[in-house]
Amino acid sequence: MTWELRWHPFRGEWVLFTAHRGARPWIGETIPDDEPPVPTNNALAPLGKEPPFAAAQGVVLVASIVLGYLSVKAARRPAVALAI
Repeated sequence: MTWELRWHPFRGEWVLFTAHRGARPWIGETIPDDEPPVPTNNALAPLGKEPPFAAAQGVVLVASIVLGYLSVKAARRPAVALAI
């Protein structure tokens, strides 16, 4: 029995056609996946190493407070006494 590949326009790929399904070269075996499975409880850090988010957030918080204080201090102008 022979088999042939035909272009399937809706699927956009080549499809295997045979006169009988026993003549198909593929019998259903699958290729094993070499990647380790990602744990469901920690999908953002699959290697188990959590990045130091707390330290980075602390640095950003301190920097924003210092820069905010300096900008407010620079924006203050001394009060001008009005002579009436």
